[in-house]
Amino acid sequence: MAEVSARPAPRRRRRRALVSVVVAAVLGACALGGCDRGARDDPGAGAARPAAPAPAPAARPNVLLVVVDTLSARHLDAYGYDRPTAPFLSSEAKQGVLFEDVTASAPFTASSVASLFTGLDGMHHGVGGHVDSLRFSRAHRTLTEAFRDAGYATVGVVTNPWLTAQRGYDQGFGVYHHRGSGHAPDRAKLLLDELAKVPAAQPWFAWLHVIDVHMPYSPSAANLNRFDAQASASLALEHFVKRPISIDTMFFEYRYSAEDIARTRALYDAAILSVDEVLRDTVGALRARPGGEGMIVVYTSDHGESLCEHGLCWSHEFALYQDLVAVPWIVRAPGRLPEGKRVATPVRAIDLAPTVAELSGVTLGGPGATTDGSSALPLVRGQPEPLPRVAFAESGPWRDRYKKNPRLFVHGDEGRWKMVRDGRWKLIAIPHQPNDPPSDELELYDLAADPGETRNVASENPEVVARLHGAMAEWVRTRRAPPPDDAPPLAVSPEEREALQSLGYAAQ
Repeated sequence: MAEVSARPAPRRRRRRALVSVVVAAVLGACALGGCDRGARDDPGAGAARPAAPAPAPAARPNVLLVVVDTLSARHLDAYGYDRPTAPFLSSEAKQGVLFEDVTASAPFTASSVASLFTGLDGMHHGVGGHVDSLRFSRAHRTLTEAFRDAGYATVGVVTNPWLTAQRGYDQGFGVYHHRGSGHAPDRAKLLLDELAKVPAAQPWFAWLHVIDVHMPYSPSAANLNRFDAQASASLALEHFVKRPISIDTMFFEYRYSAEDIARTRALYDAAILSVDEVLRDTVGALRARPGGEGMIVVYTSDHGESLCEHGLCWSHEFALYQDLVAVPWIVRAPGRLPEGKRVATPVRAIDLAPTVAELSGVTLGGPGATTDGSSALPLVRGQPEPLPRVAFAESGPWRDRYKKNPRLFVHGDEGRWKMVRDGRWKLIAIPHQPNDPPSDELELYDLAADPGETRNVASENPEVVARLHGAMAEWVRTRRAPPPDDAPPLAVSPEEREALQSLGYAAQ
């Protein structure tokens, strides 16, 4: 069924400076060092080689942003994984720049994508958990609007039930095809068809968002049992599709055998490989078109997936461990970036929009505007930074739908897990009483020594805990309500409800 909505006319956007108290808190933590306009669908480390000879970069390059929903960096061979899950992405990394250590601002799509497009973390763009009233305010200026205002055609082909035009995720797009579910090959073909309609003299910015790596993990038939001959016999997949037990039982209580965990992880990896093959063909087709050799391509994810790590199976949203917030970020930009560059310095997903804007020569904000993120191009150039980039993140809230979650204790926004990371140190705070930080359950991890977060060292490092918890408290005090806009009241369509049910977000 087609979803059609009119774009609001461009308006003056409200610009806001970051609250100075956050800057002070961050510095304190840092001291530790260490569906279109017509129709829509809706049912610095590592040696770098000099860039290969290439035509002079176009003044206004085409730009493709690829977001693979639920893709953990830890399951990519380019990031050290022991299976060849994404040979194409590995090849792109060898011909571009790979950021080795990237932290998402949230372990769920709605907030994380809003951060990718604004450079703001969830505390400041105001997108909360996955609830029916969720809305991304049109008062925020987005990366898409920056390209549109620079004369670019803007095309989105997006697959996720939360990212609807009605919720605000189409802002800045001239063409926005949204579906709540669907497979990468069909969505990629639609993108190619839409981009073929753009006049040859006009540059374009496009966003392709695919969801095949989300549960139920959906590899192609050819890859179904690629990494495990019994992957298709996954009990977890049967539970998810047939629902003999409740979703929250599946996520939080059911004890899967080691064999079934291995099968289901192999299914997840096979879904990654299948998406990688689609990206290879899609990007290859775009590069073969006139002017395609200079195209900038950015690959990332909104969040990762917990595959029975830390007591959470086949899900995300509810915790802030590295399996959920460590995401990939690879950029290939011939003639603009070096080849084979790996940046070890930790960065944040909120740095992506400022980086892409600078790389492409467009202006993300207006006069006096700021973002929480900053361009990572100085790191690519090898320029040292005086202070680490402090990362904050926040989980989704407690909801009746997942009442069996044993580690969310407070209802509403006040119960969200919160995280602050300063280089090697990462602090997670789990509220036990509303508005009572001293009651928080605290977990401190030294990611340099313990990247798997197996040992809480909070009791051994009280000064680190105190400083990071203080910085977190200052960050929370800067929470802002979403800016008002004139969007109509939300109404969840039957098609959207069906898509939410298919992905485990709503009861069947």
